[in-house]
Formats: sequence, structure tokens, C-alpha cells
Amino acid sequence: MTHFEQIVEALLDENPKSIGTASDLGSASLPGELNPSGTADPGVPGSTLHGYRSIRGKYRQDLLRAVQDYVDDEVGYRQTIDAVRALIRKNFLRAFQYGMLNQAGGADAPRTFEVDQVHRDWVFAAAASEVSYFEGLMKDLRYDRSNLPWEKRVVLFTQTLDSIFDAGRVAALPDLVVVHWNINETKENCEGCIYLAENSPYPRDVLPCTPRDGATSCLSNCCCKLRTETVTPEEYAVLLRTALSKAAILQHLEMLKTRTVGVKRRRR
Repeated sequence: MTHFEQIVEALLDENPKSIGTASDLGSASLPGELNPSGTADPGVPGSTLHGYRSIRGKYRQDLLRAVQDYVDDEVGYRQTIDAVRALIRKNFLRAFQYGMLNQAGGADAPRTFEVDQVHRDWVFAAAASEVSYFEGLMKDLRYDRSNLPWEKRVVLFTQTLDSIFDAGRVAALPDLVVVHWNINETKENCEGCIYLAENSPYPRDVLPCTPRDGATSCLSNCCCKLRTETVTPEEYAVLLRTALSKAAILQHLEMLKTRTVGVKRRRR
């Protein structure tokens, strides 16, 4: 299950009416001081993106340092996992916050805000999944069974943080906004990303994943981006009626991953 699936499933369990209809994905449970209108103050998106990139850079440094200390026998196996668990939880929460504010931040929105408990539950579920993958890296190091240098694997963990930022953006989308999956035309793209692009746009409740969350064959190497577009109520209703279900999309993505050996890609 991808990070975004976990976030969405947690939301469905907590507030079934906020997903699955044409209603706003996140406004019902956004922190009270935020009221997304779809029109952000020009300075807010740029400043939050810069802030997010700063924490992503430090996250990468901190992860590399934590694993290097283990490799150098300065910190034990369990202590390293505990330290990285704390790093992942903290940085996932901050990435989600920055994503929400990047999307929803208007002229009166605070530069930082407290995410409510429901949002924390979403993020920490995603963090727990990421920790389980990190434990796999640690086991490979412990038993010397990884062919890929551990430094490169740690960088891949850093790239996954982008999917949490995007999940925060999606959570703060206003009404009547659809999401396009845009591939990078200058890169090679896996079949899953091509499939997602060809079936765009998605109503927010149908969007099955975010780039670099591991749902597609390219995993955290994904070069795709999400683009949002405001549509009319009539257009949105048509998309809700005609869009493939999220379950069907995820099933097809999993089939594409299963039949892919390594990360086999083809050019669009």
C-alpha cells in the first residue's frame, strides 16, 4: 500500500463524507485558521516550496549521517533504527505541512500552523510504512547482502519525501479542482506513469497515488509532477461519472509493476 493510499484510507475511516463525492477533499478537516479558496497569495507558494526544499536537503544529510554512524560502528543497530524513525516522522509531518500551506496558503494564512490530530494520524501511518522499508535497508547492511551502495538507497528515501509534500497539497485542494499526472517529456517514463498520464485528469477522490510514493515501477525515481486545474461543476460531475475507480487504477498499476523486471521503461 502506498503512502497516499494510507492517507486516503485513514481519511475515509475518519470522515467518509470528505472523499468519494464532489466535496472538498480536505477543507472539512483543515486546521481552523486555513480556509482554502484556490487562490493563494503570490508569495506563499514560492516561500513554502523554498522551505520544503530546505528541510528535504537537511533530511537527506541527517539520514546519511545516521547510517554512516552505524557503518562506522559508532551507533548500534537498534539505536540507528530508532533515530531514523524519529527523523522520518518529523520530516514527513513537516513535508505534509508545507504541502498543505503551499496549496491552501492565502494572504492571511500563517507561515506555519499546527496540523490537527487526523492529519497527524495520516502522516504517521505513512511514516511507519517508510520505517519498515528502512529496516530492510538496515538488515541488508547488517548481513552484507545489498548490491546497491547504501548511500544511493538513502537518497531514494529522501526522494520519497516529495510524495508526502504532494499528498499535503492534494489534502488542501479547493472545490472543483482536478489533478493531472504530467510526465517529463525529456525523460524515459515507466508504463505506470504513462498509464496515469493517459487517464488524467483525476477528481481528487480518484487520484490513486502521488509521484515517488512507490506505486509505479519507477518508484522514488519518478520524474512526474502533479498539475491542478479548476473546472466547472458540470465538468467535474462528468469526470466523477466517467473516471475509472481508484481500486481499478491501482490494480492495473500493480499488474504493470509485477510484469516489469527491475525498472523497465519505455519512451512515450
